[in-house]
Amino acid sequence: FSDALTIFNQLAKTDKDSDILFQKIGYCKQMEGDLEGALEAYLHADLLKSESKWGIRRIAGCYRSLKQPEEALKYYRRYEALNPDNLSVQISIGHCHLELKDYNEALKCFFKVDYLDNKSHKAWRPIAWCSFLTGKYDQARNYYKKILDNQPHAQDLLNAGHTEWALQNIKGALSFYQQAVQME
Repeated sequence: FSDALTIFNQLAKTDKDSDILFQKIGYCKQMEGDLEGALEAYLHADLLKSESKWGIRRIAGCYRSLKQPEEALKYYRRYEALNPDNLSVQISIGHCHLELKDYNEALKCFFKVDYLDNKSHKAWRPIAWCSFLTGKYDQARNYYKKILDNQPHAQDLLNAGHTEWALQNIKGALSFYQQAVQME
């Protein structure tokens, strides 16, 4: 990526109007870990051609990685307008709302994904966690049960324990906490 970046930067000196060139510069910088530089290049490319789904999604991802969920959300919404059926972007929009502590809005996104893609279970964890955070403990319990029936992680057991604790089921909470420790 370093060698390619050197060449792309040379080309950019003579061709300042190529959105593709700036996308490639951004990608090289992103792959080298320079998220701010990548974002700058992607934004430049977006100025040149604002309807590139690939570029819009990269900008959103950079903002999210840079812990700027409000900015990321703007770009994910732009992408959503161009490709409304992309469930991966719906998950990302939900995570932005989660990071902004807008849990009810996050839940809407995650439920949409769960409804539209009932074969995949990728929305279950965020639904369970947002449900817990919003005090919907029975709903959280139901989703943690689904998760625990399908290859749980130690964190799932801990969160299921927190949910049981909130529901004042101390024995259930302790059981999940013990299972989490054993899994670790």
